[in-house]
Amino acid sequence: QFDVKRIIINSVDDDELQYFDDNYKGENNIKLSSLLRDLNDRGLDHFEDDNTVDMETAINRYKGSFDVTRIYDEEIDQTLTTGEVVTVSRRKYKLSTLNYTDVLDGALNTRILAEGDVLITANDSEYRVSSVNRTGVEVILERVFGIEPITAGADVLRVKPVPYRESELKINVGYNERQVIFIKPISRNNNITIDDYSNGFGSFSNELTITLEDSSESTLEEYYNNFVSDFGLILLNSAKERKVPSIIGETPSSPTISVDDFKVVQIDAHIKEDEDEGEIQNQIAEKENIKVKIQENIKEIDKIKSRLNDSQKTSSEKNRLQKKLKTAINLKSTFTTQLSSTIKNITSKLSTTPSFNRTPKYRVRGFWPIPEAKTSKYGPQEIAQFKVRYRYLSKKGTAPNAEQSKVTDGDESSSAVFSPWNEYLTKPRTKTLNETTGLYEWSAEDISNVEEVNSNQLDIAIRKGETVEIQIKSVSEAGWPDNPVISSWSNTVTVSFPEDIQSAEEASIISQQTFAEEARIDFEEELTARGLDLHLQNQFTTGERFFAHKSEDVASGFFTNEGNIVNLFEKLKTIENSLTSLQQAISLEKGVIKVSMIDPDGNTSEVKNGDTLNVFAGFYRDQIKDTSTGSIVYNEGSIITKQYIVSIQNTSATPLQLAAALIGGIGEAATISDPGTNPTIDYHVNRRYDKTSISVNDAVAGTIGSFTNIPGYQSAQVKSQYINSRYKDYGLSNSLYSALPTAAAASSATYDYRGKSISAHTAPYQGGHYLPYDPTWDGTPTYSAFATDPKVWNGNTDSTSAEAPIGGGFISEFCIDINHPRLSKDFPTSLGAGYDISAAGEQKKLFEPEFASASTPTIDAGALQENLTFSHSVFFETSLNENTGVFGNNYNVQLDRIQATSVSDNNIRSAANYPIKLGFSPDDAFLIGKYTCGSYLYMFPNSYSAISVEGNHPSLSTKNVEVGSENSINIPVLFQYRCSDTLAKVGGFRIGEELTNIKYAKKIGIDINVKDESPFSFDIEVTAQYKK
Repeated sequence: QFDVKRIIINSVDDDELQYFDDNYKGENNIKLSSLLRDLNDRGLDHFEDDNTVDMETAINRYKGSFDVTRIYDEEIDQTLTTGEVVTVSRRKYKLSTLNYTDVLDGALNTRILAEGDVLITANDSEYRVSSVNRTGVEVILERVFGIEPITAGADVLRVKPVPYRESELKINVGYNERQVIFIKPISRNNNITIDDYSNGFGSFSNELTITLEDSSESTLEEYYNNFVSDFGLILLNSAKERKVPSIIGETPSSPTISVDDFKVVQIDAHIKEDEDEGEIQNQIAEKENIKVKIQENIKEIDKIKSRLNDSQKTSSEKNRLQKKLKTAINLKSTFTTQLSSTIKNITSKLSTTPSFNRTPKYRVRGFWPIPEAKTSKYGPQEIAQFKVRYRYLSKKGTAPNAEQSKVTDGDESSSAVFSPWNEYLTKPRTKTLNETTGLYEWSAEDISNVEEVNSNQLDIAIRKGETVEIQIKSVSEAGWPDNPVISSWSNTVTVSFPEDIQSAEEASIISQQTFAEEARIDFEEELTARGLDLHLQNQFTTGERFFAHKSEDVASGFFTNEGNIVNLFEKLKTIENSLTSLQQAISLEKGVIKVSMIDPDGNTSEVKNGDTLNVFAGFYRDQIKDTSTGSIVYNEGSIITKQYIVSIQNTSATPLQLAAALIGGIGEAATISDPGTNPTIDYHVNRRYDKTSISVNDAVAGTIGSFTNIPGYQSAQVKSQYINSRYKDYGLSNSLYSALPTAAAASSATYDYRGKSISAHTAPYQGGHYLPYDPTWDGTPTYSAFATDPKVWNGNTDSTSAEAPIGGGFISEFCIDINHPRLSKDFPTSLGAGYDISAAGEQKKLFEPEFASASTPTIDAGALQENLTFSHSVFFETSLNENTGVFGNNYNVQLDRIQATSVSDNNIRSAANYPIKLGFSPDDAFLIGKYTCGSYLYMFPNSYSAISVEGNHPSLSTKNVEVGSENSINIPVLFQYRCSDTLAKVGGFRIGEELTNIKYAKKIGIDINVKDESPFSFDIEVTAQYKK
């Protein structure tokens, strides 16, 4: 038990509450006497709350019983302190098991008997375990209490009970309490306590947190406001508003309503503007007159056409009829124009006159007197609001038939009737505060105020031919609004739609007809504008065959040198000569290159020489959204790969010949460029194919220092390529690749994996690589101490057979997720149980794998190239948000190709001996930090031969492309990006910075070399963004 004293602040003054918060809230070394003296000196109102709090009842922590299956004595030699050797006998007990249960573990038999454990018999004799033989399941026991011997049998021994209770004291607190809590223990056995209370601790109850059923947390203030009703406020509100319960309510009087108090009104009459109806009617008459003239004109045209197609007519007669037909058609055109103008004038007038293009809206409106309040011994009971019901009747007063429906409840069904009545409650009357009495009183309705909506007013829609039947009930304040006392229905009144406004809808019919005619005229004008009249004018019939046009009147689609149209007949006369000339021209033509870009969705864009294709690869958050489980999951840290295709097509019947830009074979790396020595030579300054990297899909690991590397790492371009990745953009003014600053280019064999300074930054780089930070480094003194996270590897694995990587490592801008496959037990060369990266040489061996060696540390001459376990290329992480990277690089450039150097001794290997990344590998999805997120853009052919000329002659070999899209050459270009890490940090975890969005971009230049022509060149820039 504990005696609990709470000193509770009983003040509402903001300054006094702030004083408590500043001096006592959150403190845990408060003296009771000092607190009381300070509160009294300051006159800060408070009170004391004393109570006794019981701790939870103790439980028995250890449980377990043991069968004694055998008892035997064993003699052993024992040397005394005098040096004398004597023979002693020890009694051993073979048990059924050595396991027992610790209830705190939540599982059975998790503990094993050990020396010092105490066992008891059925009569509570105690034996201490002095020795344990786990292999033989045997113990040696030493009696410490009691006289009962141990015999063989079932459940002879059990673990001695050990009482246990959690060191937790539960103290009740109230809402919105600022308090200091003091405690002192009470001895239950002696019923006494100590003299002084403990030091107190101050708290504000509203800031305490509560764990809800869904495992989320809520502050006491949030919980109170959301889930707790304050009965004090409820009672105060009831007293102020003098709410009358339903049980003592008097039935209110029904309203008395009269049909004279209601009328049908047009509610949109204010929209109607003055209009000249006579003018509209005159225009309508004019429209009808023009329509008659058009019909007569059409008959005349048909008559002329019939005479014109008579085979007996002479040429002069036909010419005369042709002129007459033309005159009639022109007259029709004039009449049609007049009709169109007239109709548009009418519709324009109607469009600005609402009464002509909308049906008027009508309502039944009116007021009725509010019945007097009912008197009772509890005081007057006013009317709070009204219930209105109405239904629509026919002109003869017939009500609609009731509609029946079937209602099924389980196995039973019944009939239900849908009432034709519509019911609604009017606006409640308002209450205002009487400043004298402090009580709320009902306000009188202000029916003369146009701005007020009153409780005793009615507004019901009505249409032509309808009659509305109305009844009203009074709703008393007694029990209102939950269970009010309601009167019976009032007398019935019926309101009919007035006969004198029945014709108001005729204008609407005129409007609809006129607008329909306007639509027809617009359609006919569209056909005329497209030449329909001319088309119909030239048609004729010969015998039983109908001909729409003469060949002289059909355009061939070709023009003379003067720009005149060549008709079909003239074109047909010259077509044979044209075909002959074309065949001769084809035999002398070269192939014509057409380059297209095909995106991952199959959309094709043609590329012109000099173009820059700007491509958006998508929003990362949309790409990582997973709905396969039925709910939305975002797979943060995923790698997105978009494959684009550069398609080279020949559009000419003559084969297109592609040639290599550099003279040499498929096994020779591109010529080394030297702009310093050759400042005026295009290749050495602008193309520099040796410094731009590609990745080759079928490449396998070569020997150390080879220019070809496995996919995802920099491989060189070769001399035989007819398509190359260019160093500068098409304008030759901006580099698309960049070398490291001289000061940053070197790599050290003794690098400590704690980053290096560059400009004003510290970055985890060696040469052209970003490498992880030391998992055991806490960041000091370079940074403030790093935080830790359960998902970050701390550099160790557990000592069990699971060999699981251990989390809780330091979060840095390049660290490793514990789920990384390289850390798994299942990896071919697993780290093993109890691995410690801080052990001598282990970190370097993991981060910079050793090369194959016949005799350590000497490396085999034919050893295959190894790759860094965790790495990325410098520059790849720079985003558009930053514009410039830590090395001064632009956001869209990539690192120059740097060939891995050879090394003969593993002891002196460094990052320079490993190829640099050009793309993501799947395991990179398990890296964390700023320097693990970014983008790559590179050409990704299936093989060198796929982008090389055919043949072995260095200068004469070509790659032929036959005509047609089916013979196109397609070269993949990959854009890979990653906009967050596995901690869901946008742009990767960053020290002192939390991003909500990020955008990456990379740009490459492409040269396609056509034989005997200048290169076909263009640029590709691809961007991606985390979210919209």
